Amino acid sequence: MINLSFTQNIKTLAISPKKQATNIVFANSDSSHEIALMWKRGDGKRCFVLCNESESPDYPKDGFEYKANANFTNSESQITGTKTFVVFESKTKNDNKTFVKNLKEATDYYFAIVEANGDGESIRYLAPENLTKLNPRKKTTNINPPVALDVIEMSDTTFTAHWTLVPLAVTYELDVSQDESFQNYFRQYKNLDVGNFQDMPVADCKTGTKYYYRVRAITSKGKTGYSNTIPVTTK
Repeated sequence: MINLSFTQNIKTLAISPKKQATNIVFANSDSSHEIALMWKRGDGKRCFVLCNESESPDYPKDGFEYKANANFTNSESQITGTKTFVVFESKTKNDNKTFVKNLKEATDYYFAIVEANGDGESIRYLAPENLTKLNPRKKTTNINPPVALDVIEMSDTTFTAHWTLVPLAVTYELDVSQDESFQNYFRQYKNLDVGNFQDMPVADCKTGTKYYYRVRAITSKGKTGYSNTIPVTTK
């Protein structure tokens, strides 16, 4: 009689967390290539930040652990078969904020936070139906502002402001001031809509007077930040 003995190695999943992370908030930032976010932790021993471009993140699979990387699209952090990336891992209750980098400007990104217990083949994620208020959330990256350039024409009473064009811009707003802090605007040159051009004459200036100008672009995604400031002294 032949006695055969079989040993089966079955990995047991950890107990699932019960409370999901909530309240994703985004910090103010002028960056067009990174997003700062923070959230309120749930009750998992660990939690992961998921990011997907243009649609809600796909969910990680129980029993599979992912290597987080803050640089979006890093291949080691990608959830297999999806366009979702694990961009941060938290192992402590107070570790609830991060920066996500390597993003494209003027692009929608979707974030979700998922709590988890266990590690390796035993890791279990809190199921997606437990996603909560303000989790997931969408954030659109900024657009780089135009760069104000030196004037291209000047006389004793006029000068022509000049700047670089911005992709997706539909118009520009020009500010001209007699002080560098833009507290004393010159005539109508406060958020003056000048159209989709990259230069604008400024007339009726005083001879030998110093002025400052800056510009920002208006796009379908909103307004950019202000450009740098250019000083001009009429002849």
